[in-house]
Amino acid sequence: MWFGPTNVGIWRLGVLAELGDGRAALALDAVDVTVIGSSNRQATMWADLGRCLAQTGRHDGQAQAALLRAETIAPQRVRLSPLVRETVGSMLRRARRSAGGRQLQELAARLDTT
Repeated sequence: MWFGPTNVGIWRLGVLAELGDGRAALALDAVDVTVIGSSNRQATMWADLGRCLAQTGRHDGQAQAALLRAETIAPQRVRLSPLVRETVGSMLRRARRSAGGRQLQELAARLDTT
């Protein structure tokens, strides 16, 4: 279902996230998930993009934005994902408590990672 270039791009991000090669994701073309009617696939792409960006250690703000967007699209998928929980936990540990940002702390609380 939904097979085509967009879904291939989503899978590519997912593979890079699993490999821990977030830097390689920065070189990929942007994936326009609005052409896919599946909110599940859209949320998956944003969550995987967030994971990739967080893996670089230099793009936590963008990673947070991607994870929040994924949560907006499919909250149940994001909140129950061990991979997203691990990513948010890592981002929180990297950030100072006060510098972590209210939105990141709220997301972590919803994921129960604190």
